[in-house]
Amino acid sequence: MKKAFDYTTTDNNRGNYTISDPEHRRLIEKIAGRSIDDLEKENPGLLVVKGKFKDDVYESKICSLVNNKLHTENIVGFIGISEENGQHVNLQIHSRFDSDKKQYFFQYMLQKVFSVTILDFDKHFSNENIFELFLAVLFPHYLKRAFRQGLFKK
Repeated sequence: MKKAFDYTTTDNNRGNYTISDPEHRRLIEKIAGRSIDDLEKENPGLLVVKGKFKDDVYESKICSLVNNKLHTENIVGFIGISEENGQHVNLQIHSRFDSDKKQYFFQYMLQKVFSVTILDFDKHFSNENIFELFLAVLFPHYLKRAFRQGLFKK
């Protein structure tokens, strides 16, 4: 398996991020200029977590790629793009309101959307990987939802 390459940028970056490797650009072009709804329809295995608020964010484009400049929009999160040959690129889009690697704004938004609270955030998460934070918020949300459904019955 080939090494995965990680790219980290902010939302609304105005093309201030360069993807110089042609193979990585080719992979990112698979999602560039496409909406979350389109990607979800074409990829049934894609995990898209929708909050409780109605919004037009699902019609927004995740990013666009002009020449080798990556332009992001108002979407924060992560997406992995891979091929059967093992080529893999991870794209993490952090909030432009967070000045360092700590994702306080993203944490706040996830807590509001999913109605969970993480009290001692700094001690438990390195927060360099946005996936870790996302998982910490999603797990309790979906666990509560499963409890409401009751025990599994055959």
